[in-house]
Amino acid sequence: MTTTLERAVTTATLFADLGDRRIAYRSLGEGPPLLLCNRFRGTLDTWDPAFLDALATRFRVITFDLSGIGRSTGEVPTDGVTAAADVAALARFLGLDRVVLAGWSLGGYVAQVAATRHPGLVSHLVLLGTAPPGVNPHPMEPVFLATALKPVNDLDDEVILFFEPASDASRAAVRGATSGSRPGPPISTHP
Repeated sequence: MTTTLERAVTTATLFADLGDRRIAYRSLGEGPPLLLCNRFRGTLDTWDPAFLDALATRFRVITFDLSGIGRSTGEVPTDGVTAAADVAALARFLGLDRVVLAGWSLGGYVAQVAATRHPGLVSHLVLLGTAPPGVNPHPMEPVFLATALKPVNDLDDEVILFFEPASDASRAAVRGATSGSRPGPPISTHP
């Protein structure tokens, strides 16, 4: 059970020294280990602390930054197999034989690859808003990837990231969201 002193917002960031890279991670709660794979551009601080605190009432929740992302060192993985190696290496470092593996968005893709590459490691697989690995008939456009990988995004970048320039409806939504002419969610200028 999570105590009043043990909360996601105060959990220390630790590092798994894997020789060629250091993986930043946090561990919260007690129980079966639940390893969370994050979304595209997600870091340790992307997870909602209330969500982590709720999970930590039943699990040892472990969040981490993939290599080269957030506080982790090394090269950013460019494929699922390389990213899945971070999952297995972190589990080994922590002495975990079996984990519940959960993945959100791109993290779900990573979790699926990790489960197939390291089936003995994964007791359960939880997928949140993701797609299966394999051939994607609609791959990311180079402009999207280049924009998404910028350390800081401005409003023009957000339009590229969250709207489809080829769609009349999407272009109309951009005009409405940026002009204030109709109600709608604001466009965030935060990365």
